[in-house]
Amino acid sequence: AAMTEEEASAYRKFWKVHKNKIHDTLVSKTNWNNSLKKVSWRIDVKSQSKSAENINEPSAIVELQIENPEESQKTEVVQFEMDESRLAHVLQNMKDIEDQIVQYCQQ
Repeated sequence: AAMTEEEASAYRKFWKVHKNKIHDTLVSKTNWNNSLKKVSWRIDVKSQSKSAENINEPSAIVELQIENPEESQKTEVVQFEMDESRLAHVLQNMKDIEDQIVQYCQQ
């Protein structure tokens, strides 16, 4: 039998109130891999170096917080440094990933 308007209204109200919680629960139950929780970064400029040409060269210091869905209390922290050319390479890789995702979403 078809749903009455009163039943449909009750479902709509329930969904409106609980949709974010339902979504978060479904995502957490279907995510088996580590996930990126937070990205932090800063720019440092070298003031000392063994070679003079490296002085005043900016570099990005990046920190990634990675969460294991089965151990949500335990967060792994990865830190690394990138110069301008390495950053350009990483950004190109991210652009390639984005292009692939867009391509799959349009199919």
